[in-house]
Amino acid sequence: MRLLIGTLLFCLGSALIPVMNAEAYLSVVAQNSGWWPPLLGLVAGLGQTGGKVVWYYAGRGSTQIPWIRKKLESPRWQGSYDRWYARTSGRPVLAAALLAASGFSGFPPLAVMAVLFGALRFNLPIFTLTVLVSRALRFWVILEAAGLAWTYL
Repeated sequence: MRLLIGTLLFCLGSALIPVMNAEAYLSVVAQNSGWWPPLLGLVAGLGQTGGKVVWYYAGRGSTQIPWIRKKLESPRWQGSYDRWYARTSGRPVLAAALLAASGFSGFPPLAVMAVLFGALRFNLPIFTLTVLVSRALRFWVILEAAGLAWTYL
């Protein structure tokens, strides 16, 4: 049980502090754990989702910061914001697919996407569920791959 709580907390921290590498942590856990990899992946995904929701709210409040508000008034930033808003507004399936791709692959970084989706005021329940599923699947794959690698080393 300590391992599950530690995994949850480490992955929460790694979502907030990018130098904490959840993938490296899970690779070591895969060698030293008897826990079922899908369960560990889900717990890691829950931790990451909690951290990304913090980034989401940071993005949501960022439009109130005077420096960012001034930047958004520039034609370049306004054009970029408008393009992303047009891509996601009224298209929750497409937006969730972009978010899921980021969550599973790590490209573009999910923290950046979380801030962007917060600034766009994307639907929070869809955001949370998409991040949870994509991250849990990513971590499950990492745990399975690391477990196989440790078996053959």
